[in-house]
Amino acid sequence: MGADVMSLQDFQDIRTKSFHISQLEDPIELELLEATKLKSGGLNENGFSLLWQGPLTPALSQATYTLDHAELGARPYFIVPIGKTEAGYQYEAIFT
Repeated sequence: MGADVMSLQDFQDIRTKSFHISQLEDPIELELLEATKLKSGGLNENGFSLLWQGPLTPALSQATYTLDHAELGARPYFIVPIGKTEAGYQYEAIFT
């Protein structure tokens, strides 16, 4: 793996779960709820998913956003809204 490739372990090892999206008109914070290994489907045994909790507003659309984290730095993530709770919207990114 190259130095720029993220792994499930990178997200399991972080101490703070806060990610910031600052490119929006009003910057928001997403909290990483889960980092989960994908069930092996034969394509890539290293696949994993990330689940974030965001605020009720704004609701983000499916797109690539730069998420900044104190330990991991700023990186682009393609996130998809997958649900809404009383706390806000949840978003997922899949890595294969």
